[in-house]
Amino acid sequence: MFIRIKKNGKWGYFNSANGTTIACDYYDAKDFTGGYAIVQSYRNNRHYWGVINESGKYVIKPRYDSIEFYGDDVFKVELFNHIGLWDVVSECFLGLNSQPLSEAYQKYDLAIELDSELVLVIQDKRGASKTKFDAGWPITNECRLFFHEKEIIGDFTNVFPFNETFLLFTKNSFRFGLMKKDGCVVIEPDYVSFSFISNNLVLARYGS
Repeated sequence: MFIRIKKNGKWGYFNSANGTTIACDYYDAKDFTGGYAIVQSYRNNRHYWGVINESGKYVIKPRYDSIEFYGDDVFKVELFNHIGLWDVVSECFLGLNSQPLSEAYQKYDLAIELDSELVLVIQDKRGASKTKFDAGWPITNECRLFFHEKEIIGDFTNVFPFNETFLLFTKNSFRFGLMKKDGCVVIEPDYVSFSFISNNLVLARYGS
């Protein structure tokens, strides 16, 4: 049984069964469940969450904004308000049907199957050696979208499903645009919000 312990403001674990410890290296630490514990580290002026096993080895590297248990060795991992599923046994991201996503997506910090045709991948750029800026705003992440495993658009900062046909995306600051699933941009990212009215009509708000 693992008991959380604290030393010099950081957390670790004591195994009451054999008297061993996992060093107090974590800024926060959750209880062990199913052989794993969610722990928090700190780098580049920011806290990140990861997952360790009973040996203290990371099975999910500390690079996420939040992590939750999902079940059967699977965790929900969140990055830039997007949530994906990571299987610690298969060491891969899972799709909507809980099947492993293509190996091509596993090199990214997060991979999410939006539907049967689209996969969104995200790379965290926070703490990069040379921070890039777009329209005066620091670029903290890089998103790429794949349609039937073929990259259709990249180098944007975020993308969200809007309805069954369209996706919202951003390329600079907090302005939104609208594009089809195949990557065809129908409205440039110049607007602060969109509202769905009908299949062929949206309300776009321009301004501050």
